[in-house]
Amino acid sequence: MQHTLYVNSSQLDSESYQIAIDNCCLFSITKHRRDFTGELKPCKMKIQGFTGSSTVKWKGTWRLRIEDNDGIKQLIEIPNTMYCKATPYHLLLPQHWSQQRNDLPGTYCKDGHDWMELVWDGGKLKRSVKLDPRSNCGFIRSTPGYDKFNRFITMNNTNSPNAAEYHADNGRFANNTFVNDARTQKQRVT
Repeated sequence: MQHTLYVNSSQLDSESYQIAIDNCCLFSITKHRRDFTGELKPCKMKIQGFTGSSTVKWKGTWRLRIEDNDGIKQLIEIPNTMYCKATPYHLLLPQHWSQQRNDLPGTYCKDGHDWMELVWDGGKLKRSVKLDPRSNCGFIRSTPGYDKFNRFITMNNTNSPNAAEYHADNGRFANNTFVNDARTQKQRVT
């Protein structure tokens, strides 16, 4: 008899993004302008990947927030991070981070056969990551946020939905707006 497991695959926040931890690049790379703090500086660099190359025209200080192993949000800033819209993932390169923050012995990544451990802040903070079995890569998400959703609600002058208007059977409110509910966002895994 085959058993089916349903896993919730949705992200219910409006700001987090996936970050690949990579040990084989020269620089950390982010794909969104909004991830930078301060001014971007012009640069000209060609990035070669498995599927081709892209030209990077800008670099700056990447500001990201991730959780450590204790679930505490940590703010990280990595100067001289490349801005490339074409990259499929945000790439966090521990060596680059270490060099830019002048924390050479204290920021690094340890690898195991099915795990990675990201270590930073002089070795005081850690984030353990299971490797993705399909790609053999370590992925984390930036910390969740709801600012975009809150701006949307404010712009539309909408209050929180009334539970009485919600139709639980189809994930919609009486006014026919869709609800991103965990019950409607399941992925079948066999």
